Amino acid sequence: MKTIPAETTQLEKYEEVLLDGYSLGLLILIAILLPPIAIAIGGVMLFNDDPYKRDSGKMLVTGALLVLVIWTIILISISGTLTVQF
Repeated sequence: MKTIPAETTQLEKYEEVLLDGYSLGLLILIAILLPPIAIAIGGVMLFNDDPYKRDSGKMLVTGALLVLVIWTIILISISGTLTVQF
């Protein structure tokens, strides 16, 4: 009985891309709901060798910082603690 060496098929490569897209979608959801965790995950992804994952890490860190600023503005405006008097 002969064995055939396993090779990576196109389907396996395509499935990996789909999983990466799905995972990235979940990471974006985390960035919106929990920005500090997204900053940590994005920081780890910044040191990956794959350029796609490095770019994803940049996007996560930038998006999470932006969401954090927006959440801070919303919370301050709701609480009314920041008042400016002239």
